[in-house]
Amino acid sequence: MKNTAILGASHKPDRYAYKALKMLEEYKHVVHLIHPRYKKVEGYNVFPNLTSLKDRHNDIHTLTVYVNPKILESYLDDILYLAPKRIILNPGTEHSELQAKFIENDIEVVIGCTLVMLRTNQF
Repeated sequence: MKNTAILGASHKPDRYAYKALKMLEEYKHVVHLIHPRYKKVEGYNVFPNLTSLKDRHNDIHTLTVYVNPKILESYLDDILYLAPKRIILNPGTEHSELQAKFIENDIEVVIGCTLVMLRTNQF
């Protein structure tokens, strides 16, 4: 299964990032969580940033995003450093300028919902 990182992880069951974690687990994906304030979520160690994730796991296939576009801007350099094969911009996270930068750096950009992609075998 693909190593997947969730940017904007949440411990709140009503958040889509939390729902994505649970569904990625259900589909047997290896999941890594990123959030600057959390230490643990559902038994997972949470990385405070993408560089600390890259230092431990050099093979992230998919980064699925659950932060607003303004916050996403601040992660640009770290995302490029992480160099995932694919980034999923879930509804509400789209950012056309960043999308162009990701594509320029050979990162596939998917505008879609991780939950729907998993359920419809498009993940």
